[in-house]
Amino acid sequence: MKRIIFMFAVIFTVSLTFGISCADETFKGTAEGHNGPLSVSVKIGGDGKIIQAEVTSHIETAGVSERAIKEMPGRITDAQSLKIDVMSGATFTSRAVINAVRNAITAAGLDANKYMTPPSQHEKQKAVYDVDIAIVGGGIAGLSAGTHAAESGKKVLIIEKQSQLGGSALLAAGVMNVAGTSLQRENGINDSPENNVKDLANPSSKYITDNPVFSLIMHRNGAKMIEELRGRGLTFVDYSTLRPRIHIAAPAMYQGGNTLIELWKRDFAKAGGKAILDTKVTGLIFDDAGTVTGVKAEGKNTEVTVNAKAVILATGGYSNNMRLVAKLTPEYSGIIPRDNSGATGDGITFAESAGGYLWAADAGYQFFCVDTKRLYDLPTLSTFASSIMVNLSGDRFVNESLPFTIPARFEITERRKGLVCL
Repeated sequence: MKRIIFMFAVIFTVSLTFGISCADETFKGTAEGHNGPLSVSVKIGGDGKIIQAEVTSHIETAGVSERAIKEMPGRITDAQSLKIDVMSGATFTSRAVINAVRNAITAAGLDANKYMTPPSQHEKQKAVYDVDIAIVGGGIAGLSAGTHAAESGKKVLIIEKQSQLGGSALLAAGVMNVAGTSLQRENGINDSPENNVKDLANPSSKYITDNPVFSLIMHRNGAKMIEELRGRGLTFVDYSTLRPRIHIAAPAMYQGGNTLIELWKRDFAKAGGKAILDTKVTGLIFDDAGTVTGVKAEGKNTEVTVNAKAVILATGGYSNNMRLVAKLTPEYSGIIPRDNSGATGDGITFAESAGGYLWAADAGYQFFCVDTKRLYDLPTLSTFASSIMVNLSGDRFVNESLPFTIPARFEITERRKGLVCL
C-alpha cells in the first residue's frame, strides 16, 4: 500500500513540474490595441491545444476593428499558431488579439514560442470572374458606384485588398457641407449650391477654391446625394440653423462614417453585388487594341482574373504611399498620415498604365492635429472651436481662422523645426 501511495505522489509531483493538466482551463490575456487595452479569454486543453479564444473587452474603433475582433481569435484557434497574417485595415487590432492570446498562453504556464510555427501553405488556386463591371476598391466610392450599377441590373464585383469594406470612410466623421437640401427647407432655410460656391470664393473661406466650375458640379451633386441618402433611410441628426449647411449622419458628429458604409453595404448586397476581400489588384488587363478588359489580382491563396466590360478605379487617396507623396505633394513628405492604411494610390498607378493622367493632385484642404503620447491617438483640432495653436515655446504661430490649408502648412513647418504643436 505504501508503494502505491509513493508512486502516486511521484506522478503527481512530475505532473506539476511539467505543467501537465488533464482538464481544460481558461486563461485571460491583455494587450494594447489601437485605442487602448484589449482582453481575451482563451481555453487551453491539457495537451496545450488552443480550444477556443474570444475577445472579452476592447475600446477599438467601430467598423474598422469589428471583423478582426470577430475573426482573429478563430484564425488563431484553427491554425494553432500565433504566426498568422494580420487583417489588412485593422493591423493594430489584429496584433493586439495575437499579443493578448500570447499573454494568455504565457499565463497558462506554457511557452508561447512553441505556438509560432506558421500554418501550412497551400498552392495558390486560380479563380476567374466574368462580370459587367469590376470595381477596384470597396470604400464609399466603390460601394456607392457598385450599388447603382447593380440596381440597374449589371453584374458587379468589388475587389478590395483590405479585410473589410469601407476604406477611409470608416474613419470619417459623417459630416457633409451641402446647400439646397430638403433638410434645410424643412427648417426654413432658403439656400442653393450656387450660394455655397459663391461663399466659397470668398478669400476668407476655409474651403476657398480656385475652380468654381468643378465646385458647382460637386455641390449640385452633393444636394442630390443628401436626398438619395435620406431616401435610402439615412437619418441626419443635430441639425442647427446656426450652421445650416452642416448635415450630420446618425448617430452623432464624428461617428457617422460607419453608418454610411453599413447603408451602402446593405444596399449593394440587396442589389446582388458581390465583393471579394483580402485581394489586391496587381494590374489591369488590356486587349490588343489597348482597351481595358479586366484586372488581375492576388488573394492570400488565390490568383484572380476578373474579365469585365468596364473597370472603375475607386482606390481612394495616396497618403500612405510615401513615394507618391514625395512625387505629387512633396511639401507633405515625412508627415505622419491619419488616413486609412490602404490609401496607397493604387488607382493612380493603374490609371497611368492605361494612359490616364493626374489632375488637381494638390486640391483639397488639410487639417492640423494635436500630438499625444500615442501617434494613433491624434485627434483633429477643429478650427471651428475657440482655440489657438502654440508650439512648445508657447508661441502662437498662425492665424487659426485662415483657410484650413494655411494653418496645416504652418503646423508642418513647426514640426520640422522640432516644435511640436500643442
